Amino acid sequence: MEPKVRFTWNMLYDCNYRCSYCFFEGKWQEYRKRNIYLSPAEWLEYWKAIRDKYGPPYLNITGGEPFIYPNFIEIINKLSQICYHVDISSNSSGDLKTFVEQIDPQRVSLSLSFQPQFDILEDFIERVIFIRNHKFEGCLNFVAYPPFLKDIRAYKDKINFIGENLKIIPFFGIYGGRTYPGAYTQEEKELVGISEAWFAKVRKKGSLCHAGQKAALIFPDGKVTRCGQVGENMLLGTFFDPDFKLLDNPLPCDAEFCPCDEDKVLPTDGNDSATAKVLENKSETEPKIQSEGEPKRSIYFTWDIHYKCNFRCPYCWFFRGWAEGARRNIYFAPEEWMKHWKRVYDKYGKVHIEITGGEPFLYPNFIELIKLLSDVHSVKVTTNMSGDIETFVREIDPKKVILDLNFHPLFSDIDAFMKKTLLLKDAGFKAGVCYLAYPPQMTRINMFKERFEENGINFALAAFWGEYRGKRYPESYTPEEIEFIRPFLGDIDRIVYHLKGESPKGKLCNAGYKYAVIQADGKVIRCGQLADKIISNFLHEDFHLLDKAEPCEAEHCPCNEYVNLSN
Repeated sequence: MEPKVRFTWNMLYDCNYRCSYCFFEGKWQEYRKRNIYLSPAEWLEYWKAIRDKYGPPYLNITGGEPFIYPNFIEIINKLSQICYHVDISSNSSGDLKTFVEQIDPQRVSLSLSFQPQFDILEDFIERVIFIRNHKFEGCLNFVAYPPFLKDIRAYKDKINFIGENLKIIPFFGIYGGRTYPGAYTQEEKELVGISEAWFAKVRKKGSLCHAGQKAALIFPDGKVTRCGQVGENMLLGTFFDPDFKLLDNPLPCDAEFCPCDEDKVLPTDGNDSATAKVLENKSETEPKIQSEGEPKRSIYFTWDIHYKCNFRCPYCWFFRGWAEGARRNIYFAPEEWMKHWKRVYDKYGKVHIEITGGEPFLYPNFIELIKLLSDVHSVKVTTNMSGDIETFVREIDPKKVILDLNFHPLFSDIDAFMKKTLLLKDAGFKAGVCYLAYPPQMTRINMFKERFEENGINFALAAFWGEYRGKRYPESYTPEEIEFIRPFLGDIDRIVYHLKGESPKGKLCNAGYKYAVIQADGKVIRCGQLADKIISNFLHEDFHLLDKAEPCEAEHCPCNEYVNLSN
């Protein structure tokens, strides 16, 4: 039997991303005051009252980012037992591993949003495949923010390649002094998938509407309104009130636009076939057969191509060790390196390689090497942007290579750096800027952020790990500094392990099994923190990874290697 009512629950106004196109951009501090934090048992009792009054509801949970809410997975576990179905909208940065272990995919779906200002498409795809392998359905959303329009086709193609569809959501808001979605050009409207018929459909003002009668929106503080477009202009009551009730009859719509079908009890959007599949109780789909050349177990490597750099940043891991590290460098021709990387392909299939150093562009014939390597594997390059970017742009396919641009103001001029970054951007390269929150550099963060973002370039921070003026970091960051840095970091685990420095030791980890670091001399280690524990040699014919995940042996995980943790 179908549900009688649907609730959309803005569970909390807090998020680990700060997307510039979000409804709450610039208002998080203000809106966060409305959050109410209750235990799973307390929430269960309130939702039982709704069930007893209206029957099992269809429940949409959104935010903010729901996975941030304390004991979120336990709450979902309880609510899924009394609801008709629960669909969660998430940026996918939360603890998906625990989620899939504890939640029933027949009762809960996950609708994931790709946010390119804080995420990498390849990482997002890996998470999509992960939840699909655990039988979770749900749509994949993408907001057609004007600066993203040029990338939509490429994003859709890559999502389609894994047998999925990307649901394009029109941007509602102001960008560049123009109001969207009306400001889309005709070509852009076709790209986004909107037409005059679509505009006619979402213009519902004055028409009789079931929002408030069969569907409603719950704010984090418990206030209930007809829908998100009306907001607090027509409150129905308070969720926590024992006498709370929905309207008895439909009323005329009071919103200019209704893009989300908030008057419907069940999803009816043709693009939402994944959620509909759950509701129709269709048979579970078979696991997707891997295409030739795809990773056999989603393996990726960090390759320290050589220990050589033309900068001498005082906060660098190698600041006092460049001469010693340089003795380990091996310089092969591109063709020689490809023999080894093709052997990896033969053994493990297509892998992802994140190339760092030192400065990779100083490696002899580097661009030629990348051109050959990216024909076989996917590649990401971390660089200080001092290299020959013009030749790189001419020679390298932007669909095959991603760049991570590290801006070091001690050695880089912002204007010259910006010019090269825009050259990459205009050529179609996915390239965001990372800036280190080194104590003397903290005061300039907002200035640099504004410079990059006004040019449509993503700007992120990394926490400083080391000593400055007798203080150890990141533990010496003040609470205010931590709160300032946190939104720049993205996923929750990065905050836990990279910023707060919590220890992963003892947790089951795929480092060494699905991931490894290749050092400049070819030695292979599980991760950067276990530099002396060699598991193999990349240059040997019998090169191999571990046969299974093993407990983490590191005290800390300052880089992004925590993504390999299994629990």
